[in-house]
Amino acid sequence: MRESGHNLVDGPSFLQALREENKIVLPSVVQVYAPDDEHLIVQFDDGRVVRWNARALRQAGGVFERLRDSKVFREQLTVLNGTVAWSDDFDPTRCIDIDPLVLY
Repeated sequence: MRESGHNLVDGPSFLQALREENKIVLPSVVQVYAPDDEHLIVQFDDGRVVRWNARALRQAGGVFERLRDSKVFREQLTVLNGTVAWSDDFDPTRCIDIDPLVLY
């Protein structure tokens, strides 16, 4: 497992593989949990697991404002639309979600 922030990490990257194969394949999140109030453990459909630093996301305002509440951050965390999301009613049209490429 490797830690990631808001940028793609070093090493053989997903985007590099896309360029080589001339294919667009979006990673899909299959499982997520928050081990603490600053990180997410994210598992993708290709088996990759990342520890994602969510500190900047939780400090952001706007649509992410409610994630400052630790209870919301941990208890409303789920997988919707193939990515990490927060929702109190599991409605994919009203959730807060993150582009899976940001997490990958």
